[in-house]
Amino acid sequence: MSDSEEEDTGTIRDCSRELTASNNNTSSAYYAPHPTTRANTVSRNVLEYAKRLGVKAKLHAEQQEKLNSFAVNPPATREMKIFSLLLAIQQWQEDFITTQASWGPSDELIANIQNYTISILLPSRLATYKGVVPNNYVTGILKRYRFDLQAGIKRNHGHWAKVIKAIQNRMTEQQAKIKKALHTGTDGDDHQEHLNIFKLTEN
Repeated sequence: MSDSEEEDTGTIRDCSRELTASNNNTSSAYYAPHPTTRANTVSRNVLEYAKRLGVKAKLHAEQQEKLNSFAVNPPATREMKIFSLLLAIQQWQEDFITTQASWGPSDELIANIQNYTISILLPSRLATYKGVVPNNYVTGILKRYRFDLQAGIKRNHGHWAKVIKAIQNRMTEQQAKIKKALHTGTDGDDHQEHLNIFKLTEN
């Protein structure tokens, strides 16, 4: 092969390499995803994930729309939304505590106290019908069966004092009923009809 032929062959090889490199560069540029396309793909993935979360959380349509909007918001906007919701929750909690009624024994608790006070007063083995002894029996029953009592109520002295007061009131009512029933049973127009203690001992 002559020198001119070798030179032509080398030139052809160089051109072929340049063409191949050019094609490779063109191919890479053609298949490289555009930044906008990449962003759209990310947004779609985020929205799909938001929809799955909404279905799992059983959100309403309006709530789902808010979640979708939150998913595509910029980070600064998300932080502002989260902070505003935290402030709203704090305000709701403060309003709830302010308007919450003071605690008192429920109707169920009062009914159980009333039933147990009469059962405590009737047994003949009770040492005394007044004072803290019968009250302690009732409080012991309440502590055991927890009739509509708050957890750790004894540590809240104000609430526990209301329970004690309810026991004392029901105990007084039951004592008055028993006294009235006994008085009615022994009261009559002719007192001679009723046996006194002396006549009872004679029989």
